[in-house]
Amino acid sequence: MGVSVEEAARQKAYWDADQSDRRSPEHPAVRALFEPRADYLASLVPDASSASIVDVGCGNGYLTWWLERRFGRAVGVDYSQSMLDANPCKEKVCASATELPFEDGAFDIAVESHLLHHLVEEDRRKAVRELARVAKVAVVLYEPNRNNPLMFAFGAIKPEERMSLKFSPGYVRRLLDETGLAERRARVEGLIVPNKAPAAWSKVAGVLEKTPLRMLGFYTCAVAARGSEA
Repeated sequence: MGVSVEEAARQKAYWDADQSDRRSPEHPAVRALFEPRADYLASLVPDASSASIVDVGCGNGYLTWWLERRFGRAVGVDYSQSMLDANPCKEKVCASATELPFEDGAFDIAVESHLLHHLVEEDRRKAVRELARVAKVAVVLYEPNRNNPLMFAFGAIKPEERMSLKFSPGYVRRLLDETGLAERRARVEGLIVPNKAPAAWSKVAGVLEKTPLRMLGFYTCAVAARGSEA
């Protein structure tokens, strides 16, 4: 089931707005979430320094910025030029996640981070199929975990995040299954909201993630293998 024309227009207006006041990728709260993600993505290939990765729905570059420091090539893709204008990364492409302008197997890894819950239902599956098409080794999805009470409340209160209420870990896994990708692993992670959390919380969250409270994480990470190395 899709969403209304009004909802689609709301999403476009939100992401086309001025993004220049967002935090830097090096802000402690941003770094606490996205640097470990970059480390994990780098671990999926034997030598990240000679590998390539595309970050689809890269937005203002929080993840892409850290990927650039680990991969030989990191490309950010976003449909919003406003977001790309605020993105400090080197290689950026303005394009739709449902029609990526790359050849089949152009990258070792294709990742999306907090993109799919802003797309209508049909486009989510198109985007995952495109990620699979351009990836040689692995496809990685990062989405909100609606089973976390705070994340659920955030989705219920903020209109632009309302579609995240469907994104349970099971739903994210099904997006991989329904597009013909074999899930390799899925986990819940992250106890920090990068645009809202105080800098001091980054240290607290790092400690809590080493405890059983990690299972209450704000996000779901799901990985599908695309080759023998993944």
